[in-house]
Amino acid sequence: MFSLLARGGVFMRLGLLVTHPIQYMAPLYRALTQMEPTTCVAFIRSVKQEGSSAVIDPGFGKRAGWDIDLLSGYQWTSFNLASGESGAMSFHDLARIPTLVKNWINSESLDVLLIPGWAPHYTLAAETCRYLKVPYIVRPEARPSRSRSQIRRIVRRGAVSRFVKGAGATCAIGSWARDELVRLGIPEARIVSSPYTVDSEWWERRADDVRSMRSHIRQSMGIAEAHTLFVFVGKLAPYKGVNWLLSALQKLNHRRQDWRLLIVGTGPSESEIQDLACRLGLGDQVLFAGFRNQSELPEMYAIADALVLFSSETFGLVVSEAMSAGLPCVVSLDAGVSRDLILDGETGFRVEARDSDSASLALEAMLNPDLRSRLSQAARRVARSRTLDAAAAGILKASTMAQVQTT
Repeated sequence: MFSLLARGGVFMRLGLLVTHPIQYMAPLYRALTQMEPTTCVAFIRSVKQEGSSAVIDPGFGKRAGWDIDLLSGYQWTSFNLASGESGAMSFHDLARIPTLVKNWINSESLDVLLIPGWAPHYTLAAETCRYLKVPYIVRPEARPSRSRSQIRRIVRRGAVSRFVKGAGATCAIGSWARDELVRLGIPEARIVSSPYTVDSEWWERRADDVRSMRSHIRQSMGIAEAHTLFVFVGKLAPYKGVNWLLSALQKLNHRRQDWRLLIVGTGPSESEIQDLACRLGLGDQVLFAGFRNQSELPEMYAIADALVLFSSETFGLVVSEAMSAGLPCVVSLDAGVSRDLILDGETGFRVEARDSDSASLALEAMLNPDLRSRLSQAARRVARSRTLDAAAAGILKASTMAQVQTT
C-alpha cells in the first residue's frame, strides 16, 4: 500500500480542516488514514451525532441523521462552532478560529494542514499556519468567477490569489479547479491531481444488490417498465436547475411521452418545482420521492435508466454515484463534473441547460435502450478510474511538496 514517510521514519502528521461531516468525504478520510495513520480531521462546526453518524446538512430542509457511518475509521475532533440550526458562523465564532487552529496544530504536532477552500474561516486558518510556520495545502472546490462586476472579480482574484499563493502546494479536484488555480497564478508544478470521487465500489455493489427488485419497486411507485425513467438526486434549490430540466422535458413531451422523471430530494424550491411541473402539463409524469437517505439511494439508481443534472455547481458528485451504479448521465455544461466524467455519446451527454430545444434532444436520445446499455458500461468504467486511493495519494504528494518547500 502507498505510504509517505517523513524523514527519520516518522509518519507525516497531516491535518484536515473542514466544516462538518460530509457523506462524500468520509471515505476519503479513511483512505488517507490507511496511507498515513496519523492523519486527523477537525470539524469547525459542532458535530451533532446520532450513533456513529451525524445530523444532516440543513440545506435539505429536513432534520434527520445520515444512516451511514461518517465518523469511524479516522481520527477526528470538533471545534464546536456554529452550533445553531443554520450552521452559520457568527463574528464571534470567526474570531475564535485562529486560537482554536493554533491549539489544534500544536496539540497534534501537525506537519501540514489541508484547507479545502477560501471562505473566511479558512483564510484565518491559513494566516495561523503562516504565523506558526506550518505549511498548508489547498484543495478547493474552484470554478471560474461568475461575477458580472469586473471590480468584484478583481477584488476576489487579489484576495484569493494571496491565500492560494501562500500554500506550499495545491490539489486540483478536476479540470475546472485546475484552470482556476492556473488563472490565480499557481505554477503547474505546484498543482497536484486529487480527483473528486466517491467510493465507487460501494455504489456499484449496492445498486447491483437491489437491481433484481427493479420491476417490483417501479411497479410499487407506479412506473411502467416500458417507461424510460430519468432520476434527479439532490437538494431542491435554485442552483440545481430543475426548472431548466422541466422546460426541456416539456419540449420532449411534444414528441415522446414514454418517459418519467423521479425527483429524489427536498429543499426550499420543492413547492415551486411541483407547481411548475403542473403548469407545464407534466404533473402525471414527474414523481416526487422526497428525501431519501444514503442507504436508500442505490435503490433509486437501480430502478432508473439515466441521471439528469442541469445544475450550476463546482462539481456534482451525484454524477459519480450514478455512473458507479451504471447510469448514463445528461449533465449541464455549468456543472464541473461535465468536464471530467461526461464524454459525449460515450458516458452520456453534456447540454446547455438553458437551451431547452437542444437539451430535449439529448434527453430523447436516452430513450433508446440500446444506446443506454452501451453508455452504461462506459459510465461504470470511467467511474472506476477515479479512485479514492488516487485522491488520497494526490493529497499526500502535495503535503510532501509543501514540507520540502519549508526545509
